[in-house]
This record gives sequence, C-alpha cells and structure tokens, in this order.
Amino acid sequence: MFVKEVYNSRTASADIDAIGAINSVIKLSINTDVLFDVRQFILKESADQILDSLAKIIQQVNRTTILVEGHTDNDGDSSYNLTLSKKRSKSVVKNLKYLFNSETLYDFELKFYGENKPKVKNNTPNKQLNRRVEITVLPSKKYYKSLLKKTEI
Repeated sequence: MFVKEVYNSRTASADIDAIGAINSVIKLSINTDVLFDVRQFILKESADQILDSLAKIIQQVNRTTILVEGHTDNDGDSSYNLTLSKKRSKSVVKNLKYLFNSETLYDFELKFYGENKPKVKNNTPNKQLNRRVEITVLPSKKYYKSLLKKTEI
C-alpha cells in the first residue's frame, strides 16, 4: 500500500535512520491505485483508512511542513497527466486538512510532476509504480529559519 522512509539529518533530507527528533523526516509513497480509480482524482473510500493512519503519525509531531507530490505514468497526454497529478495532490491535502481539524499547526506544499519523474521506465511492466502520491513530512519552515539565524551569529 505505502512505503514509509524516515530520514534523520541536520537538513532533514539525507540518511535513512530513525524517527523521533524534531528534525526528522517521514516520507511515504502511496500507489495511486490505492487512493484513486483510474483517471480519477476523487479519493476512494478505502483511501480514508490510509490517510487517517498517516494523519495520526503526523499529529505526533507539532508544527510540520507537509509536502505532497503527485506523479503519473506516461499513459495519455502529458498536459492531462500534469493536471491529474495536480488534482490528486489537492485531494490528498484537502483530506488531510479535514482529518487534522486544525490547519494552523501544518504548512502544506504541493508539487505535481505528471509523468516527468518516473520511478521506473514507463515502457516496463512495472510502470504502475510511477502512478503515486508522495507525502513528505518535514520540520516546519520556522525550524529552517532558526537554523539560518544560528549560522548568522
């Protein structure tokens, strides 16, 4: 269903390690087949359980930035795929905001790539791996600003 990777480093982007520190990162890659029907951007009912589990993990950390990235394979027109990945990313964010009941603790960033960042080549039997939504939970922007202030001293 989804893959969880946890990164722990000063810039919250490098080594796979453990969760717990304020500067940890959680990265999930969810196959869109689990979240959406083919060529659709409205979440399936079955997606609720996955996103609810994710929301509970995220809520263990106060103040985060949640990056949601949408991807497709190369079936169909590239502009259609870009739009589809955008709409799917927005659907995931809308659902997470509903689950959190408080948008003030979380900043959201959306990126959508369509077919432009495949995990595997699109001419392989595994091209369904390219149809995914990746969710990365980062420290809040305030954390990064505090790092900048410390380096200025």
